Amino acid sequence: MRLNAVARLIGRVRGHRLPGYLLFAVSVVLVSYRFANHDLFSFVLDEPQFLDAARAQLATGKWASASPIAGNQGLHYGPAIVWLHGAIDLVAGPAPGIHILVMTMLMVAAHIILALGLGRLYGDRIMVSATVLVVLASSPYQFLWSRVAWDELVDVNVALAVGLLCWRSQLSAGRALAIGALLGLALSTHLMVSPLTVFLLGLVVVQSPRGRRIVNTLLVVGCVGVINLPYASYLTGQASSPTPGVPLDWTRFLIFLKEPVRVATLAGFQHFLENDWTIFTQVSPTWGVVDRLDTTVAVLAIGVALTLVLTMIGASTRHRRRTAMLALAVWIGYAFFFTWRGQRSQPYYQWTSYWIVPVAVAGMCNLLRQRLSWLRPILIGLVWMGALFQMQFLTDWMHFIRDRGGTRGTAYGTVLSEQRRMVRLACRQSAGPVVLRLEVATFLESLSYLAAIEPLCFGKKLYADGQAPPEVPIRTVVYQPGSARYDLR
Repeated sequence: MRLNAVARLIGRVRGHRLPGYLLFAVSVVLVSYRFANHDLFSFVLDEPQFLDAARAQLATGKWASASPIAGNQGLHYGPAIVWLHGAIDLVAGPAPGIHILVMTMLMVAAHIILALGLGRLYGDRIMVSATVLVVLASSPYQFLWSRVAWDELVDVNVALAVGLLCWRSQLSAGRALAIGALLGLALSTHLMVSPLTVFLLGLVVVQSPRGRRIVNTLLVVGCVGVINLPYASYLTGQASSPTPGVPLDWTRFLIFLKEPVRVATLAGFQHFLENDWTIFTQVSPTWGVVDRLDTTVAVLAIGVALTLVLTMIGASTRHRRRTAMLALAVWIGYAFFFTWRGQRSQPYYQWTSYWIVPVAVAGMCNLLRQRLSWLRPILIGLVWMGALFQMQFLTDWMHFIRDRGGTRGTAYGTVLSEQRRMVRLACRQSAGPVVLRLEVATFLESLSYLAAIEPLCFGKKLYADGQAPPEVPIRTVVYQPGSARYDLR
């Protein structure tokens, strides 16, 4: 039996599926670029707070019931990401680079599973999976989020939950349990997952066989509830009341409609280079095009919407139609939700809805295969050309970061390896506590965390300027000329 299975696989590879397997291998290599240049990881303000809270769990033996970071509604985010970092710390230690590599592995694995799930759902599995995965691999936003110790657990769990829902048309109890656990952890990371949880629960109900519908629903709801008990305990003790909604602003609504498409492209990414963007475009003039992509994003958003509508109407199975309907409902629903809440547009808000674009790509491949097969390779080729163009941006950006040691801003900042070098230098030059006067755009929190885990700094303390006794020596951190690297004076 095993020999027959191997023979069938070899036959497929030798046959018409060979281009698909080759493209899938290329897409896996491209998404694995997230592991490259690990000495250039970003480490700014939120990450050391998460890792400090994770270490505190191990020191006290009490696991967190909320995140150390508060949102703009006045409430702290959920504790799931602190639990994860605590588990990583317990197994592999407190070094930020290790935590970031684990997050990278989770992001890469989740996006591969999402791509495989959509390929399985929309037919011609390997070609569709390869095309979806290259879209995810080439997103500069996903690239950045996979290389920080942030709370991107939402991104990971949403991809896994959607991938599992796509895997088969009828939902088993095991998959319902897994989806409930994934949604529970995502909701216990960020409350913005609440609308998506409702949408996905609806799909769980309709995809469950009649005899298991109640059981599957209870499994999902039960998992979400149990996982969120610690966070619910925290929320019930808070006096803060939800911010009331605001009148619907249609201009803001249209902006939010474009956001899931924007994070699949280069549009708006200059935010993460801040004032260094001008220097970057002088070094690599090609990327000046990023400043002029608003119209392109609007056109792509219209294309995504039309593809989802046509898939919802014309796909050959209920499962495909329902998935397209879910994507469209989540897209419009979140645009209304964020507009009603009066939120300011933030790229990370799309952790709950970025998968809409991969669904549209898979749906397009399926529709063209059914009706206009001659056009399908042309459009797939165009998608790959756009993705490879964006991959070139990622390599140019990383070369720029390496040449300058990071950016002179707080969105990306000076790279982790350079921050670690500066902390070691400060502690090596000081016999006791030291004041760091920062004449750089960085956060003392990141340097303090690195000092807390650095053997050279044991028994010493880093102070912010003005917060130490007058006898403590002062060291001034400045930029090296023409770079984001540090000098210590």
